[in-house]
Amino acid sequence: MSPKTLARTTGAFYLLVLLGGIVAQGVVANGLVVPRDAAATATNILSQPRLYALGYTVFLIEMAAQMAISQPSCRVSSASSRWSVVSGGWRTCIPRLGRRSSTI
Repeated sequence: MSPKTLARTTGAFYLLVLLGGIVAQGVVANGLVVPRDAAATATNILSQPRLYALGYTVFLIEMAAQMAISQPSCRVSSASSRWSVVSGGWRTCIPRLGRRSSTI
């Protein structure tokens, strides 16, 4: 994959993450969650199961897009360094871990 195609694909996934977050947090969560009232939130979720399912689906798509973003980062990292990308203490380049001969 060329660097230009890789950059465009990564940008598309970033856009998907951004839009998914706006929909999940701005539209779905605001329609379901009542601050400081768990009973009202539970009532909203039970009365609007499709909205809840939409929010969950968008959340899963957003997480899949974030996972897809990590792979181009691994390719860029492996081209510039022998260490994989570390994000929040967790390795995002899991497939490469078994091929490394040095210890971490």
